[in-house]
Amino acid sequence: QQAWQLQLPRTWKTLSQADAPPPGVRKPAALVVAGNAEIGGELVVLRVPLSTDPRDPNSAASSDLIGYFSTPAGKTPSVKQ
Repeated sequence: QQAWQLQLPRTWKTLSQADAPPPGVRKPAALVVAGNAEIGGELVVLRVPLSTDPRDPNSAASSDLIGYFSTPAGKTPSVKQ
């Protein structure tokens, strides 16, 4: 199941596309790479797993990202600068 959709500009081409890794795979993966060499545009959609394990030094930042992108539409994210 794909949890996102993407519509590229008409002149862009998909250069590579991959399925999301299965649950439990803890490494980043490029899901889509697309662009237009003539005008110099490029897009890369990355899947980057986030760890909220308290032993992970990045757990606070991961929790902030999860909170930010989990905020319902019309609400203000609780993440502070």
